[in-house]
Amino acid sequence: MYNNLTSGKSFGSYHIKDLATALQRMKAVTVLFYTIPGPKMLWEFGELGYDKSINLCSDGTISTDCRVTAKPVEWDYLQDANRLSLLNQTANIIHLRNSYSVFTNGTATFSGGSTLIKQITIKNTPYTATPATADEMNVQIVSNLDLTIQTPLVTFPHTGKWYDYGHGKSIDVTTTSQGVTLAPGEYKLFTDVAIEDQLPIVTAIGPELKSAVRCYPNPSTDYVTIESDLGPIQHVALRTTQGSKASIEKISGTTWFIGNLPSGLYIVDVTTQSQTHHIKLIKK
Repeated sequence: MYNNLTSGKSFGSYHIKDLATALQRMKAVTVLFYTIPGPKMLWEFGELGYDKSINLCSDGTISTDCRVTAKPVEWDYLQDANRLSLLNQTANIIHLRNSYSVFTNGTATFSGGSTLIKQITIKNTPYTATPATADEMNVQIVSNLDLTIQTPLVTFPHTGKWYDYGHGKSIDVTTTSQGVTLAPGEYKLFTDVAIEDQLPIVTAIGPELKSAVRCYPNPSTDYVTIESDLGPIQHVALRTTQGSKASIEKISGTTWFIGNLPSGLYIVDVTTQSQTHHIKLIKK
């Protein structure tokens, strides 16, 4: 799915030349994909707009025989503002999914057929047209995957007030079919109960510990600073996501060297007087 939406690739009968528009369309796909009840899988760097074929071979050719061949690692994607925006949006939508039961227990109905305007109606179980809490809310989603502005008729499951998630607005739906204008790649996620507009992005530790124990810069190329507001740091260890120990060399009271490590994702275990804190660290 992701590979077909990135710069220079075809999508249907269209050809995308503008990476920014392609990544915006990927946001529209993301909101469709992760809000549907059921298991999901995210392929390598898909949240950053990975544009290498899944059939890429180590010699640069494309072949179905290379489907499980190791693909290039693209940590530099994090330096692109449009790709980083897609990453943040993906994290937010996944957090939204994990926070409200309608996205895992609801019933989804699709519309749009072979067009590039896709809609999903997600009704809670049991369904009510007059929800009182977020546990009862319903969701209406529409995404414009076209390359031009579109004004589709959005089919809401009931009339009344609907809240435009992420934009701090609401609309009064007087008829169940209502026109909504969407730019290329734009989407709307409506809920019939007001919820927090942007959920905080969750990492390995909660926000209160993020402020108490810090590791920066992150991502880092060579040196990291580790600080604690919870008393002296007693021990720092580094491991891979598979649990293997990795090398980290203390240079000064708060500075450690990681320049000899391969690029990738690591876990920093920081032990203070009270407990051990676990921080995700990206080595570029």
